[in-house]
Amino acid sequence: MALTRERTDSPGSEPHRDPPSNESASTTGCLELYRRELWSHRGALVAGLVATVLQSIAVLPIPLLVRYGVDQAIPNRDRPALVLVAIGIVILTAANGALAVLAQHWVQRAIKEATAAVRRRVADHVFRSEYATLSQIDGAATHERLIADPLCIETLAMTIVRQTLPSALTIVGFIVVLIRIDPALTLVTASIAPLLVLTTRGFRSILEHSSIENQSAFEGLAQNALVVIRGQPLIRSRGASWSERGRLHQRIDQLKATSARRINVITIMSATQTTVVSLATAATLAVGGIAVMGQRLTIGDLLSFFASVALVRSPIVLLATSSSAYIEGRQAARRINHFFRSFRLGPQIVHHEERGVQPGELTLHCVTFAYPGSHPVIQDFSLSIAPGSILALAGPNGVGKSTVMAILLGLLQPQSGVVLVDGLSTNDESFEHLRQHLGVCFQNTEFFPGTVRENLLFGRPWATERDVQTTIQDAEAEAIVSRLDRGLDTVIGSNGDTLSGGERQRLAIARALLGRPSIVVLDEPSNHLPASVIQKILTRTQSWPHPPGVLLITHDVSVLAVAHCVVRISPPGLLNPPRSRSLLGRNPGS
Repeated sequence: MALTRERTDSPGSEPHRDPPSNESASTTGCLELYRRELWSHRGALVAGLVATVLQSIAVLPIPLLVRYGVDQAIPNRDRPALVLVAIGIVILTAANGALAVLAQHWVQRAIKEATAAVRRRVADHVFRSEYATLSQIDGAATHERLIADPLCIETLAMTIVRQTLPSALTIVGFIVVLIRIDPALTLVTASIAPLLVLTTRGFRSILEHSSIENQSAFEGLAQNALVVIRGQPLIRSRGASWSERGRLHQRIDQLKATSARRINVITIMSATQTTVVSLATAATLAVGGIAVMGQRLTIGDLLSFFASVALVRSPIVLLATSSSAYIEGRQAARRINHFFRSFRLGPQIVHHEERGVQPGELTLHCVTFAYPGSHPVIQDFSLSIAPGSILALAGPNGVGKSTVMAILLGLLQPQSGVVLVDGLSTNDESFEHLRQHLGVCFQNTEFFPGTVRENLLFGRPWATERDVQTTIQDAEAEAIVSRLDRGLDTVIGSNGDTLSGGERQRLAIARALLGRPSIVVLDEPSNHLPASVIQKILTRTQSWPHPPGVLLITHDVSVLAVAHCVVRISPPGLLNPPRSRSLLGRNPGS
């Protein structure tokens, strides 16, 4: 176990060092991260861009082939030439489609990886956020930052690479073709460009407002839905089903209205821009027809010009209507950047292949801790848990019992004082080793969707089937497992909803005892269990070949009675002298 860094500057200790910097994680914006990731996959991106350029070039000769067929092959009755013109048009169209597939494949590889990188960063912020800020994490909003917002940025990137760039290249290429056919007619056709720009700008602010409004309604519905699902017991017991259902329906209707307004804006904008573009077609027909009548243009010139305008019309509309992707992508990036700035990050997550040396005594020495902006919760607090001892931590609510537990687990870092394992100071890496030998049962038990076995093995993949069966016995949970339809392979639902409170508590204690850890922490273990069951469980742990040190956090006087030592905390976190007790004839730990 690596035990190298002190958390205090007390005599005899190493100098205090700050935790690893999270500057790069907090200052790198979402779009900058996206650009870096795209650059790291520049090979695929460049290949896709080359294919995109070739795709745009492939259709440029089609109007010229049309002109040659109308002006040369047909008047001269040159059937072979006309067949070659038709074959050339088919080949160029097929090449355009094949290049589009290749471009999509290569570009998508780079963009999908960049999207995954943003999602990994969001996930890392959740896992690395400081323990004291976990309560600030909004589940519904985090889901949006992880799932929906990166998808909006991906759509923006795909729009730029697969729509904006090809459209711009196609438009430029066809402008060259149109100028070659007839510069004057090209100038007439291009005269609608300012009007198209003005309509696009006019709709942009409306579209941005409707997108923000729709996103707000979406997140409001998601958050309300989570509250309603989780709060069903309270809602029904308070007779509030009708009002809460009405509130949820109101959120649904609000999202329906905002979504409809957003779609209407996009549809109207698209229709308006299509109408504006159609003015170019009308102008081409009028001016070009007059030019043909005056024999300044041939029929072939006019048809090829029309073919060019028809081919360039779609890219122009696509370019004009891509505003929604730009707006929503930028908004998503801003929301993710705000998410990145919302949390103070802890150290990097470290993976260890080995479990490390099994720890012995765990000690808090002269620890002081205060939450940001608050007075110290505990001050100059000391505590020691030795192997084979059962220590109880008691006191009224709000005096710091849970804070002491969090510091012992390395979830909170004290402002002063030191956490010792076998007399050696700890750092973030040593805590990772230590947690592999800790068994913790929190007051609010958490279960994941899956089977009983999967929940017991959570975080302990090395545990054997024998370990699981032994743990079931240690936790006095054999009767529970035997009553389940499929035993350990029974699916228990989200957060163990199919289990009673007592069943959840026993299985949570079983999970804490799996692998016979060297230190066991039980937070209010008698919430759903009688004290006699807790006594039996502790008796079993004391009969292990290497009995663990046990920390009990409880209000239950009956449970306090089984402790070797009771430490009482009173406001403002002052330590009262511990009272030693004997259990089953054993000498209390000191």
